[in-house]
Amino acid sequence: MKILALTDLSPLSKVGVIYAANLCVALNSKLIVMNVLNIDKLSQIRSGFNDNDEVIKMLTMKRENECLDFIEQVRDEVVGDFNPELFIEKSNSVFFEELVDTFSVNHKCNLIVMSTKGASGIKKHILGSNAAAVIGNNNSIPVLTIPEYASFKGLKNFVYATDMKRLSEEFAVVLSLVKLLNSSITVLHICQSNNLPKFNEAAMAKNLRDSFGYEKINCVYILNSEVKRGIEQYLNGRNADIIAMFSSKPSFVERLLKRSNSREMVSGSYVPILTFSNNEAVVVVR
Repeated sequence: MKILALTDLSPLSKVGVIYAANLCVALNSKLIVMNVLNIDKLSQIRSGFNDNDEVIKMLTMKRENECLDFIEQVRDEVVGDFNPELFIEKSNSVFFEELVDTFSVNHKCNLIVMSTKGASGIKKHILGSNAAAVIGNNNSIPVLTIPEYASFKGLKNFVYATDMKRLSEEFAVVLSLVKLLNSSITVLHICQSNNLPKFNEAAMAKNLRDSFGYEKINCVYILNSEVKRGIEQYLNGRNADIIAMFSSKPSFVERLLKRSNSREMVSGSYVPILTFSNNEAVVVVR
């Protein structure tokens, strides 16, 4: 398994890289660290955007040294050995999300990890806007967004938030990672009407256990007119390590996670969010 961690070398992005490194140690996976070097217009004109140009070489070498120092700082925060592979991608006009998408596909990455600004999760600001863009642009690789105050404490308790429309297909994808970690998983459905589904929680959990041959499965239904508040309601006071969800519409994810005028995500503000695209079949573990 290859995990791609994105960084702009800021303290915020370090949170995501530390989390990714800890995850790599836990999964015995390969860590790839990617940094984007934006070439200014003057350098572009002088070099013709040629990697052999002395200006580009100098900028690249300087950034590489900065990245190596950054990785050593991360290493001090991680228990266990990891040997990241560093890539510095040069860019002029390509959108960040397109660069990440191309890179992750070419390097056969299984997971993208990046930090988000603000305890409320994704919002249109600095890395937050980049995170939202990466999620919206990506069609095949899951994106794990790490809130700035999150820390890696293992991944023993998954929460899979679902609208129940593609339950079996989506659940199989999430369960592949859950099984690898021998974790528990709670299927969470927010009922926005006044009536709970006809099937009960215990029956659904038993059906999933029997169908997928895995015992650590629970189901919870919550009545709430707003999905975001329903998730907050469930997370409050519980030890969820990660929230998994699927989205074919980037605007839904952005709307769900953005800061509310009246309140922020409560417990969820510290819980990483794993977003899959349901535009096509996705497999986390290969």
